[in-house]
Amino acid sequence: WKVLYTMEDNSGRSKSPNRTESSLTASTQIYAANIKKLTEDFESIVKLTTSELEVEQKRLSEERKALQKEKEKFDEERRAAEEIFGKLEDIVEINCGGQSFATYRSTLMKAPDSFLSALFSGRHPLTFDKKGRVFLDRNPEFFGIILDFLRTGYMQKFSDHKKQERFDIELEFFGIDLTPQMRKLFEGDREFVYEAPMDNKGLFYYLGTLNRDTWASPVGAVKVEASTQGGSNLVSIFDRVGESSVENLYSSSGSQWLSVTLEKGVFCPTGYWMKQENDRYLRNWEFQGATSIDRTTWVTIARYENDKTTDGRNLSKYWPVETTTLFQAFRIFVFGPSEKSGGGGGHCDFSIQQLELYGFYRLP
Repeated sequence: WKVLYTMEDNSGRSKSPNRTESSLTASTQIYAANIKKLTEDFESIVKLTTSELEVEQKRLSEERKALQKEKEKFDEERRAAEEIFGKLEDIVEINCGGQSFATYRSTLMKAPDSFLSALFSGRHPLTFDKKGRVFLDRNPEFFGIILDFLRTGYMQKFSDHKKQERFDIELEFFGIDLTPQMRKLFEGDREFVYEAPMDNKGLFYYLGTLNRDTWASPVGAVKVEASTQGGSNLVSIFDRVGESSVENLYSSSGSQWLSVTLEKGVFCPTGYWMKQENDRYLRNWEFQGATSIDRTTWVTIARYENDKTTDGRNLSKYWPVETTTLFQAFRIFVFGPSEKSGGGGGHCDFSIQQLELYGFYRLP
């Protein structure tokens, strides 16, 4: 606003504005300048915001295009899978390294995160031989063992370390990882995980503290037996002291064994810890399991031939095992000669001070 006016005196002459009127004019000019600056700033902000919105719209548009491509790829894979599954029957024939195998497709899909499962989902192209069998260019011996594991839950272990290393490569190639599969199979069961020798994380320690304020021998919850007995009482393998040994009668003929049977519940082992006496060490034995309390049939969970990992300096060791079977009884089965400190030995002897199991425990 601009105020211009004149005042007349009695003589009719014009009169200039007074000091107050001049100040009002200056303030009005300052106010107008501020309004102009604010208008320019607002227009700049609007332009900047519009530019940012355009950038965001462009980014969202690119993401939509990428998602559309992913959808098109998924649809293509699904169509490929449908086409492949249309060619395959429920029974799948496989040519692995020149050896023929036949199994159910559901068996190959048992390990959901494995390469075999992905292969038959259509995410990987299948190659067929002249007879129409799916062709895999891998070691047929090891593939057969992996296939048996998918069928039975039992994973074979090799005493030959070099062969075991080659087999581990095949397990890695096919993506066979037992841990997540087992946790899914035994969801809801109590899990015992090994941490250290004589820890309080094992099954027998748990049974010894169940419904008690302090630990006590789990006798009554676990039954211990042996093929022949010499040395300390059989239940001393649970005393958590490890000074005395459970032994067979020395120079006993034939195979010897020590077994533990759960009175209640079943257990799927992931490993076992064992401490031996300082003058006698197992070299040839099997870790076995039985699925029923009458123990009519024993299954080999792990086998060790000429195993020299324990000696006078290393009396105890944790042995991991791989199985998905729930057992009610376990035993150390000595099928070959053990070693005696200072020489000698040659018999199927055992001298075990402590034993603990780790894995999944399920009550009835």
